[in-house]
Amino acid sequence: MFVVLDRDGTLIDHVHYLTKIEQIVVLPEAVRAVRLLNSARIPTVVITNQPVVAKGLISRASLDVLHSHLSQMFKRLNAQLGEFLVCPHQESDLCQCRKPKTQLLRQAAHKFGLQPSSAFVVGDSLRDLELASNVGAQGLHVQTGVLKQPPPHYSTFANLFEAVKVILSAHAARNRHIPGSSSVGIPNE
Repeated sequence: MFVVLDRDGTLIDHVHYLTKIEQIVVLPEAVRAVRLLNSARIPTVVITNQPVVAKGLISRASLDVLHSHLSQMFKRLNAQLGEFLVCPHQESDLCQCRKPKTQLLRQAAHKFGLQPSSAFVVGDSLRDLELASNVGAQGLHVQTGVLKQPPPHYSTFANLFEAVKVILSAHAARNRHIPGSSSVGIPNE
């Protein structure tokens, strides 16, 4: 099992064309949610569509600096975000990495040595949920971003922390069926 996190509207406020560090606002409960995933030793990765690169609004190097800063913000609060996998293309580029296409998720699964279908994909948009469906993974919708109304056929949560509690329950249930494994509960905070 591994968790794919969307960036905008899931970890941080959704800002149209985020290009500056000053625009980053971490969503309430996001750090706490990532800490729970870390304590359960569930691998995470952030997969994000960033057409701002293709549009020339930010360079890829500057985007990497922005992501490094975001990772450091979480790290200072004892939460480790996984690697950032970025599609820098616009939809019109017809690439294979732009969500809901599956290239980046498959890349993450390969890195973790897991099947793509073992992922939980958490995001605020239909693209995130369709990404999950396209690999047979579980898609979880959070209402902290662009898509506020619950989409049909997907579980919807108020925020990332609420979604992570369900992921941890599934993780614990899977571990109960594997001899010699241990599960990590949700710590009281």
